[in-house]
Amino acid sequence: MKIILCIVYLLFSLEIIAQRTLHKKVQPNTLIFETRFVQISPAFALGPDSCNRFYFEHFKGFDSLLATAVYRGDTAKYVRVYFSFIVDKHGLVYDTHFLRIASTQYAKSAGAKVLNYFFENRHYYGKIIQQMLLDIPLWKPAIRNGITVACRVEDYLQFWIGLSAPK
Repeated sequence: MKIILCIVYLLFSLEIIAQRTLHKKVQPNTLIFETRFVQISPAFALGPDSCNRFYFEHFKGFDSLLATAVYRGDTAKYVRVYFSFIVDKHGLVYDTHFLRIASTQYAKSAGAKVLNYFFENRHYYGKIIQQMLLDIPLWKPAIRNGITVACRVEDYLQFWIGLSAPK
């Protein structure tokens, strides 16, 4: 019985295991870098295509987003849901934020027009983004000067609203 208790205590004292439950807020002594200030940006461990698949499988707001966009007449364009999160030095994701919803005519366009009518539902989409990223697998952490560091990542998921996407 003592051995089992010791093993349980040891497991919960490990930083990586304990961090998943204790990492609700940003730690005050942690430096968080932007992706432009690190040599190697954080990357999804399974690759970018798997990351996009994860986003699409776990985003639960498609119905409400699609209904609102069609009702407002925003069709035949790409819609992007922007969000941010922090990848800590161990590859864990926390501190998720919904940023905005925007639209663009082209899939690879750098600029997208913000759709302001989604602003009134920002708390709803914030909860959906938080749920989506709650179970995301580990990322490869950012590297700065040869040391793994925490880094804020801004990402988006994009989908086409219309009959057929342009080629």
